[in-house]
Amino acid sequence: MNQRLAVANENNLLFEKLATVRKEEQKLEERQQECKEKEKRLERAGDAQKVEIKEKAFLESEKLMRILEREILQLKECLLNKEKEKNEKSILLEHLQQAEECQKKEEEIKEKLDELNKLQRQIAEYKEKGHEQRKAYEKLKEAERIYREADAEYVSLNDAFLREQAGILARELEEGAPCPVCGSLCHPAPAKTSDSAPSQQDVKALRMKRDENEKEKDILQNQFVSKQQDYR
Repeated sequence: MNQRLAVANENNLLFEKLATVRKEEQKLEERQQECKEKEKRLERAGDAQKVEIKEKAFLESEKLMRILEREILQLKECLLNKEKEKNEKSILLEHLQQAEECQKKEEEIKEKLDELNKLQRQIAEYKEKGHEQRKAYEKLKEAERIYREADAEYVSLNDAFLREQAGILARELEEGAPCPVCGSLCHPAPAKTSDSAPSQQDVKALRMKRDENEKEKDILQNQFVSKQQDYR
């Protein structure tokens, strides 16, 4: 705004100077007219005097013309310089506008890059969570397999233990003492245990092992469910 005001003031000064030059031209024309009138009044004067007056008027007119020509030339140069400055300022303003547009585009590109980096981080986190979920699923499947095997082993051993209970009770039978099962005092054919009959301690150990495997399976099950919720 201040630059425009300064340019306007300079242009006003130039126009004022141009108006002054035009006034000088008008004065010159008036002087020429006066010279013509003097010539008319001096027509009756001597030829020598007429020539001298004309020469003097001509010299004065020529001097004024040279002065006016110089002023006009200076004024034209000044106007050309102002026009040149105006063009340079216009070019500079255009460059500034282009720089502002470039800066704006640069900021837009930076924002898009930030969004892209954020998206890449989210994708990486999503992949990592998927990988963790798969690992949790594999651990859970392995724990379930171990639990099933331990449970089957316990059930099998417990069934064998129960089948051997008759033989185990028969070991404690005494002739004349009642059977704890049927109450008979005679024991003509007591049941016998096999050589591979499991003990109660063996059954208890397998049950404890199965229970521990079940707890581990439940823990991994909860972890897998948690990973599933994070992955969504």
